[in-house]
Amino acid sequence: MVAPTVALPSSYIPMSLNATDVNAIYEQGVQDGQHVIQKGITMDDYLEYFKMKQSGKPKTAKNFQEFVESKKATLKSTEEGFLLD
Repeated sequence: MVAPTVALPSSYIPMSLNATDVNAIYEQGVQDGQHVIQKGITMDDYLEYFKMKQSGKPKTAKNFQEFVESKKATLKSTEEGFLLD
């Protein structure tokens, strides 16, 4: 899931963006998409996070970033445990 990280040019009047605005929106989308790919965040991460939030489980992280970091730390420690066995 890719979402804008900055405010994008917009207008209340349909089709009134100029070429510069459209290009800026496109470039921002490319940058945001590359950022998500580099972080290794998947749609499954989003689905798992929102499922946990809806369930009201006490282990639910305060925000999505915390959840992803916690999940990666858990996976890393599990993988290290398998290597030690």
